[in-house]
Amino acid sequence: MYLLPLLPLLALTSAAPAGRKNCRAKTSSGTDAPPIAVGALVMNVQESTGNQVMIPTGTGNVTPYVDLPQTQVAGSNTGVVAAWDRGGWSGWGKPKSTSAAATAAPATAAPPASQPPVPPASQPAAPPPPTAPPASQAVPPASQQVAPPASTTPATLPPASGGGGQAGLGLDDTSWSKLTNTPGLDWYWNWKYQPFAGMQAEYVACIWGEVMANEFIAGGSLPAGTQYVMSFNEPDMGADVGGSNISDVAAASTLHQQWTAKLPQGVKVGAPAVARGGDVKWFTPWVTACAGNCKYDFVPIHFYGVVVEDLFTYIKSFPTGGKPIWVTEFDCQDFTTGEICEPAKQTDFMDRAIAWFKGEGSAYVERWAWFGAFPKDAGKAFGVLDAQGGLSEFGQHYLSL
Repeated sequence: MYLLPLLPLLALTSAAPAGRKNCRAKTSSGTDAPPIAVGALVMNVQESTGNQVMIPTGTGNVTPYVDLPQTQVAGSNTGVVAAWDRGGWSGWGKPKSTSAAATAAPATAAPPASQPPVPPASQPAAPPPPTAPPASQAVPPASQQVAPPASTTPATLPPASGGGGQAGLGLDDTSWSKLTNTPGLDWYWNWKYQPFAGMQAEYVACIWGEVMANEFIAGGSLPAGTQYVMSFNEPDMGADVGGSNISDVAAASTLHQQWTAKLPQGVKVGAPAVARGGDVKWFTPWVTACAGNCKYDFVPIHFYGVVVEDLFTYIKSFPTGGKPIWVTEFDCQDFTTGEICEPAKQTDFMDRAIAWFKGEGSAYVERWAWFGAFPKDAGKAFGVLDAQGGLSEFGQHYLSL
């Protein structure tokens, strides 16, 4: 096998924050994995020399893609400049080329549970090896800075389902009673699967953790008309910081399959929502453990940080397997350092995030919910309610965007 000129790409490294303070259902985490070469530009391939080109591909919904099968390139591809993004051609919808599209043979096996996802790359580096890396090889976290070449745009993802608005809130027993008929509030969730009485906004249920899942399996049911239900809340985090603490991904995959089997036909399912950094440590191993048997139609994620561009990078590199993302918890604070953005920065973070969700990010993001809709947070810069449970000026601003 011969490979003519390659312009390899290397993922950038940028560690995500690790750890957080004790707060309900919110977190920040990270990893120290070193980078590896993840892709290449291939040009001037000629059939007459018998050249072959290595194209990373994957199996089913399993991400990342690490196998490197070899695909013969036809003579019609002479002069091709092909690009690979996000671990497989699916990152841009179809292969990108100046003249003809190369196609990859399917991989023969899914990566092991320990294999983390491979994000897209944006800088030159050594070309990828001719064979798949060992299962123990680490790769950069999904929170690292990644971007496709400037001449391309991400493929628009299909929505999880029709209907419904985009702006939501996470509410609890202290925060819903004055929001029953709130203009601009399209949907809400409450970390359980029974709604609050009288709410006009669409309800999205949640099977929070192991106890709730077993309760649902034993005889629980969703309210009539429920269209969406989300799986476990931060299973990668301990109960002391608001997580459902299901560290065994094999057990989590089995439990997810059991409770989703009880759902009425047509209900859309959200995957477990991991904390920031949980894409590598928990979500990818869970997908592998599922072996294609876990039903989910969209992927909820949580993000806390003080740099809004980090949110965009994290979303673009999250290994969703082509499913839409719901950002079900986010605001401008860092649980590692304890920094809470002051009001002007909170507003700027919110404005820029939602503008991105509706613009470039609409290729990835379907819905979002700001975190901070609790009367106890009325004095905090990220809070969107006043002390009596009504919308604050900041909360009104959020729902006006």
